[in-house]
Amino acid sequence: TRTCLKKTALKRTRARRQAEQAVQRESERIIREARLAQLTFSDSDLPVASRFDEIRDLLAKHAVIVVAGETGSGKSTLLPQMMLKLGYGARGRIGHTQPRRLAATALTHTLNEQVHSPAGSVAGYQIRFHTSLAPEHLIKVMTDGVLLTEIQHDPWLNAYDVLIIDEAHERSTNIDLLLGYVKRVLEKRNDLKVIVTSATLDHELSRSHCVGAE
Repeated sequence: TRTCLKKTALKRTRARRQAEQAVQRESERIIREARLAQLTFSDSDLPVASRFDEIRDLLAKHAVIVVAGETGSGKSTLLPQMMLKLGYGARGRIGHTQPRRLAATALTHTLNEQVHSPAGSVAGYQIRFHTSLAPEHLIKVMTDGVLLTEIQHDPWLNAYDVLIIDEAHERSTNIDLLLGYVKRVLEKRNDLKVIVTSATLDHELSRSHCVGAE
């Protein structure tokens, strides 16, 4: 009898926690959706900016796209902005990984300079030992290791609408692990969009690895 009571209590506690989390997620979604509608963007003449329509059309057809372009072409700064323009970032965040902590913090600063919102910054970051992230942030910039750690408590990456895995040509252990894991996630989540960026990577080989899904 005691065992049954304990199990019942645990189920009720778990159900209550899940309900509270669902309410919190919905509240955050409403806040982010309102912020999304208020954004304005700085003009850019970087090469990636001219490919907006092509990237939009590819994302409509595919779960994964690979964007290959030279360093300085605007991959890191413009792709998350394109995702905001397409309406991503409300239901879940736009997650953007960087191989190094300094790059993550610098990218966050640049995004907040280039995307204008009356409610304040749109991007926050999380790196090892330090987090600057608020519930209303639409973009989360983080190191590859931080995202790998998140998998432990969010195995299907439900916190994200879009994942941008940047600098994939570096082929670090963390990046390889992420690409392998994301392939598994895509088998369950047909709503998740994944963008892999690289300066030199073979884009057809990379996309075929990530997708058994078209």
